[in-house]
Amino acid sequence: MTRKILLTSFVVMFCLSGCERLGSVKISIEGGNLPVFNLSGSGNLLGIYVYGPRPGETIAVPDEILVWAIRVKPDGSSEHTYGGYLLDSVGRVQYGVAPSRFEQRFPKEGVSGSKLKDGIIYMVHVETTNAYDKSVLIQVKEGKASEVRIPNLCFEKKADSKWEKVLCGTQSPYPEPR
Repeated sequence: MTRKILLTSFVVMFCLSGCERLGSVKISIEGGNLPVFNLSGSGNLLGIYVYGPRPGETIAVPDEILVWAIRVKPDGSSEHTYGGYLLDSVGRVQYGVAPSRFEQRFPKEGVSGSKLKDGIIYMVHVETTNAYDKSVLIQVKEGKASEVRIPNLCFEKKADSKWEKVLCGTQSPYPEPR
């Protein structure tokens, strides 16, 4: 009986030790038209991408109108890996300023990202390794940037590979706020 319990315990521990657990990503926003992204969690930061809305719209969609982007610099290894840096060690990232060990990818190096416009809803996407990527919507209102949550707004990738805003649980387009 004792042998059976020990064998079962060993098998369970062996199985659990091989399970990969992805870390967490937390983003908080502060500041104004040039916001600060406070990053924390157990993942490694690869890049930050800020997207704006399509012309005539007020809510951004993923992967389309890039406003600002940074990416970790290659580490110089023969494998040319981009392992990233622990979110907690990166900490605060000022919009428009690439931290050390990162390079600005858009707009081109040396050109600052344009200030975020009041009333427009931007998408901030944090790309990581060892954690799930995370995206949040942010808005500058009366000079103060903050995360916004929009009830019933979902994003769906269409057959043409474009993202569309839809009402959650439906195929209906999400109505743009006026």
